This record gives sequence, C-alpha cells and structure tokens, in this order.
Amino acid sequence: GRAHSFEGLVAHVRAVLAANPRVIVEGAGGLLVPLDEGKTYADFAVELGASLLIVARDALGTINHTSLTLEAANSRGIPVLAVVLNAVSAPDAVFIDHRAELRALWPGVPILGPTSRMKNHQPTMMSDEVSLMKLFGDDYRYLIDIIADN
Repeated sequence: GRAHSFEGLVAHVRAVLAANPRVIVEGAGGLLVPLDEGKTYADFAVELGASLLIVARDALGTINHTSLTLEAANSRGIPVLAVVLNAVSAPDAVFIDHRAELRALWPGVPILGPTSRMKNHQPTMMSDEVSLMKLFGDDYRYLIDIIADN
C-alpha cells in the first residue's frame, strides 16, 4: 500500500548488493511494466547492470510473449541468463513443444523447463512440493550454474 520511487528502489537494491555477492530481484508482470513515472523494469535492470532470468508461462502465446521480451532486453543491452518455462494450471487443448520452438528461434539463449506442476495448491501443503529440484527437474543444476556464473 506504499508508493516507492524508482530512485529509492535502485538505492535499496544497491545497498543490498553492497552486503551480498549476489542478489535476485523478482519483477512482476513483465519487462516493460511501469514502476514509476515512465520507468520500467527494463530501466531498473539497465540502471543496476542486472541480467535477466525470464520466467514465461508454458501456454498459448508464450512464443510471442517470450520473443517480445527477449527483443526488448536485447535492444536495451540487458543480458539474458535463460528463459524458464513455467507450467500453467491447465494445459492448452492444442499443445506444441514451446521449449523446442523457442530454442530454434533463440539458439543463444538457454531455454529451460517447463517446470513441473504442483499437485497440491494449498498454502499449508506447498513446502513439500516447492523446491528448486522438484520444480525444475533435470534443469535444476544447469539453472544454478547459470545463476552462479553470472
């Protein structure tokens, strides 16, 4: 319920970075979502010199949405570590392999996932299912290496 300024957010992350070798900042809604008076998450990443780990839903439209995000990042010089496809609650009626399609379109970008679906969506039951190893399966170690190397 509180308003934050772009400069305040940048200062906060820089303060956290001063005390920690790596910081992960989670955005919400997409790279071009406004943060404050014409500033977007893309501006935030540029200001911080941050790299992106893009999480994209594994559903109809993801090839377009992900490609637009990758183009926006590339045009601003924002490095992309990887794209992680996130499983949706109900699969599409017509399903294609989004990972294969995105890998063909963006050969220089690691495309990981899709993550596994959780069986139990009750908040009190999530702790057993929500772990990087369970969500990312075989891509877990690769994702950790990508983050650690950057």
